[in-house]
Amino acid sequence: ECYRAPVRSISLQGTLRAVQADGRIMTASKPVAAVVEMAPEGTYAFFSDEDTADPDTLARAISGNGAIAIVTRGHRGATVYRNGAVEHFDALPADPVDPTGAGDCFATAFTVRIAETGDTSQAMAWALAAGAIAVEGTGLASVPRREAIEQRLARDAA
Repeated sequence: ECYRAPVRSISLQGTLRAVQADGRIMTASKPVAAVVEMAPEGTYAFFSDEDTADPDTLARAISGNGAIAIVTRGHRGATVYRNGAVEHFDALPADPVDPTGAGDCFATAFTVRIAETGDTSQAMAWALAAGAIAVEGTGLASVPRREAIEQRLARDAA
Protein backbone atom coordinates (compact mmCIF):
# COMPACT_ATOMS: atom_id res chain seq x y z
CA GLU A 1 0.00 0.00 0.00
CA CYS A 2 1.15 3.52 -0.61
CA TYR A 3 0.49 6.76 1.15
CA ARG A 4 -2.42 8.58 -0.51
CA ALA A 5 -3.73 11.48 1.53
CA PRO A 6 -2.55 13.74 4.34
CA VAL A 7 -4.21 12.89 7.63
CA ARG A 8 -4.11 14.78 10.89
CA SER A 9 -4.70 12.79 14.06
CA ILE A 10 -4.19 13.39 17.75
CA SER A 11 -4.29 11.27 20.87
CA LEU A 12 -5.96 13.18 23.68
CA GLN A 13 -5.11 10.91 26.62
CA GLY A 14 -2.29 13.09 27.98
CA THR A 15 -4.48 16.18 27.96
CA LEU A 16 -7.42 14.39 29.59
CA ARG A 17 -5.46 12.78 32.45
CA ALA A 18 -3.00 13.88 35.08
CA VAL A 19 -0.97 11.98 37.67
CA GLN A 20 -1.29 13.36 41.19
CA ALA A 21 1.64 13.55 43.64
CA ASP A 22 0.38 10.38 45.37
CA GLY A 23 0.34 8.48 42.04
CA ARG A 24 -3.41 8.59 41.50
CA ILE A 25 -4.57 9.29 37.97
CA MET A 26 -7.19 12.02 37.71
CA THR A 27 -9.29 12.99 34.72
CA ALA A 28 -9.66 16.60 33.58
CA SER A 29 -12.48 18.40 35.38
CA LYS A 30 -13.43 20.27 32.18
CA PRO A 31 -12.55 17.86 29.37
CA VAL A 32 -14.28 19.74 26.55
CA ALA A 33 -12.40 22.95 27.36
CA ALA A 34 -9.16 20.96 27.71
CA VAL A 35 -9.23 19.42 24.23
CA VAL A 36 -11.68 21.01 21.83
CA GLU A 37 -9.16 23.48 20.37
CA MET A 38 -6.62 20.68 19.91
CA ALA A 39 -8.88 18.92 17.42
CA PRO A 40 -9.71 21.32 14.59
CA GLU A 41 -11.98 20.44 11.71
CA GLY A 42 -10.94 17.30 9.84
CA THR A 43 -8.73 15.98 12.64
CA TYR A 44 -9.12 12.41 13.92
CA ALA A 45 -9.15 12.72 17.72
CA PHE A 46 -8.58 9.52 19.72
CA PHE A 47 -9.30 8.91 23.38
CA SER A 48 -10.41 6.08 25.63
CA ASP A 49 -13.70 5.83 27.47
CA GLU A 50 -11.50 5.65 30.59
CA ASP A 51 -10.05 9.12 29.93
CA THR A 52 -13.15 11.04 30.98
CA ALA A 53 -16.31 10.53 33.02
CA ASP A 54 -18.59 11.22 30.05
CA PRO A 55 -16.91 10.12 26.80
CA ASP A 56 -20.11 10.49 24.75
CA THR A 57 -20.51 14.19 25.60
CA LEU A 58 -16.84 14.87 24.89
CA ALA A 59 -16.96 12.98 21.56
CA ARG A 60 -20.07 14.89 20.48
CA ALA A 61 -18.43 18.21 21.37
CA ILE A 62 -15.32 17.33 19.38
CA SER A 63 -17.32 16.16 16.35
CA GLY A 64 -19.57 19.21 16.64
CA ASN A 65 -16.52 21.30 15.77
CA GLY A 66 -15.88 19.27 12.62
CA ALA A 67 -13.30 16.81 13.94
CA ILE A 68 -13.86 13.07 13.97
CA ALA A 69 -13.84 11.66 17.50
CA ILE A 70 -12.90 8.03 18.00
CA VAL A 71 -13.51 6.55 21.43
CA THR A 72 -11.75 3.29 22.21
CA ARG A 73 -13.62 0.99 24.56
CA GLY A 74 -11.19 -1.88 25.16
CA HIS A 75 -12.82 -5.29 24.71
CA ARG A 76 -16.05 -3.48 23.77
CA GLY A 77 -14.61 -2.05 20.54
CA ALA A 78 -14.63 1.57 19.44
CA THR A 79 -17.09 4.27 18.44
CA VAL A 80 -16.73 6.91 15.71
CA TYR A 81 -18.48 10.28 16.06
CA ARG A 82 -18.62 12.28 12.82
CA ASN A 83 -20.95 15.05 11.66
CA GLY A 84 -23.62 14.11 14.20
CA ALA A 85 -23.52 10.42 13.28
CA VAL A 86 -22.36 7.72 15.68
CA GLU A 87 -21.12 4.31 14.52
CA HIS A 88 -19.92 1.52 16.79
CA PHE A 89 -17.43 -1.18 15.78
CA ASP A 90 -17.06 -4.38 17.81
CA ALA A 91 -13.67 -5.48 19.09
CA LEU A 92 -11.92 -8.52 17.68
CA PRO A 93 -11.49 -11.48 20.03
CA ALA A 94 -8.25 -11.37 22.00
CA ASP A 95 -6.50 -13.16 24.85
CA PRO A 96 -5.34 -10.12 26.83
CA VAL A 97 -2.03 -10.11 28.69
CA ASP A 98 -1.27 -6.38 29.02
CA PRO A 99 -3.34 -3.45 27.69
CA THR A 100 -0.44 -0.98 27.87
CA GLY A 101 0.01 0.71 24.50
CA ALA A 102 -3.01 -0.87 22.82
CA GLY A 103 -4.67 2.51 22.30
CA ASP A 104 -1.53 3.90 20.68
CA CYS A 105 -1.31 0.88 18.37
CA PHE A 106 -5.01 1.32 17.55
CA ALA A 107 -4.65 5.03 16.71
CA THR A 108 -1.51 4.50 14.65
CA ALA A 109 -3.01 1.64 12.63
CA PHE A 110 -6.18 3.65 12.01
CA THR A 111 -4.20 6.70 10.88
CA VAL A 112 -2.01 4.69 8.50
CA ARG A 113 -4.97 2.87 6.94
CA ILE A 114 -7.22 5.93 6.61
CA ALA A 115 -4.33 7.70 4.83
CA GLU A 116 -3.90 4.74 2.49
CA THR A 117 -7.55 4.10 1.68
CA GLY A 118 -9.76 6.96 2.89
CA ASP A 119 -12.16 4.26 4.09
CA THR A 120 -13.29 4.46 7.73
CA SER A 121 -14.48 0.84 7.87
CA GLN A 122 -11.14 -0.46 6.59
CA ALA A 123 -9.24 1.81 8.97
CA MET A 124 -11.35 0.63 11.91
CA ALA A 125 -10.77 -3.02 11.00
CA TRP A 126 -7.02 -2.40 10.96
CA ALA A 127 -7.14 -0.46 14.21
CA LEU A 128 -9.18 -3.11 15.99
CA ALA A 129 -6.84 -5.85 14.78
CA ALA A 130 -3.81 -3.85 15.92
CA GLY A 131 -5.37 -3.29 19.34
CA ALA A 132 -6.22 -6.98 19.73
CA ILE A 133 -2.67 -8.01 18.83
CA ALA A 134 -1.16 -5.38 21.14
CA VAL A 135 -3.00 -6.59 24.26
CA GLU A 136 -1.86 -10.18 23.70
CA GLY A 137 1.77 -9.44 24.53
CA THR A 138 3.96 -7.11 26.54
CA GLY A 139 6.24 -4.27 25.65
CA LEU A 140 7.46 -3.39 22.20
CA ALA A 141 7.27 -7.01 21.08
CA SER A 142 3.47 -6.69 21.03
CA VAL A 143 3.44 -3.71 18.63
CA PRO A 144 1.97 -5.28 15.49
CA ARG A 145 3.58 -5.09 12.07
CA ARG A 146 1.54 -4.80 8.88
CA GLU A 147 1.84 -8.51 8.16
CA ALA A 148 0.47 -9.43 11.59
CA ILE A 149 -2.53 -7.13 11.12
CA GLU A 150 -3.26 -8.63 7.70
CA GLN A 151 -2.99 -12.17 9.10
CA ARG A 152 -5.28 -11.33 12.03
CA LEU A 153 -7.92 -9.83 9.74
CA ALA A 154 -7.78 -12.86 7.43
CA ARG A 155 -8.04 -15.25 10.38
CA ASP A 156 -10.98 -13.47 12.01
CA ALA A 157 -12.81 -13.08 8.68
CA ALA A 158 -12.60 -16.83 8.05
